[in-house]
Amino acid sequence: MKICAALAWFDEPVEFLDRCVRSLEGAADELLALDGAWKYQPNAAMFSGAEQEETIWEAARAISLPLRVSIPHAMFESQVDKRIALMEMAAERADWVFVIDGDEYVTYAESETLRRDLASTELLCGYVAFKNLNRGEVMPGTTPHSGLNRRLYKAGTTVKTVHSGYMYEGLNLLVSEEALDLRHCLALEHDNVNRGRERNQAARDYRVARSQYRAEMWMPVA
Repeated sequence: MKICAALAWFDEPVEFLDRCVRSLEGAADELLALDGAWKYQPNAAMFSGAEQEETIWEAARAISLPLRVSIPHAMFESQVDKRIALMEMAAERADWVFVIDGDEYVTYAESETLRRDLASTELLCGYVAFKNLNRGEVMPGTTPHSGLNRRLYKAGTTVKTVHSGYMYEGLNLLVSEEALDLRHCLALEHDNVNRGRERNQAARDYRVARSQYRAEMWMPVA
């Protein structure tokens, strides 16, 4: 039973990346970290700075977590396209893919129970406990909430994504697919509006641009 954590990051505070990666201890057996900007991010460079990548490497070494880092050769068309690439690469060498972002971190992981439940299920995806902190600036669409969020996907189902918000489709996997409840053994917190005013403004600008160009629209699975 091998779990690969799939981390999409771009221009994140180094303390966020360090916190995210270190929190994966016990929750993942490998980390795939994919850098890169989206085409509609105004004035964005193609990829993040060297300090951010080095932070990921150092944090992974600190918890003895095998790491693969992927640096793009061109900007991704949208956040959705980046996640499609991330999911496909992460599924290549794992039984399950655990999706996490640089502004998130694991708050609780019961490793033995998590792996036992994943090994014994016939379901193709799993819910984890999730909390959106929303501490810092007010951002549209990021009101504090708690609940369940799909974050684990069986390798082979992680082929397509239909939305940036972790609702993935793949072979025999639909948005309405029944999911395994893993809240008792894995929990996440999302700290996306505490990254500073400049980073938050960049997120707002991207939302405007993706709406203008109709990027990240729901798409069918081939």
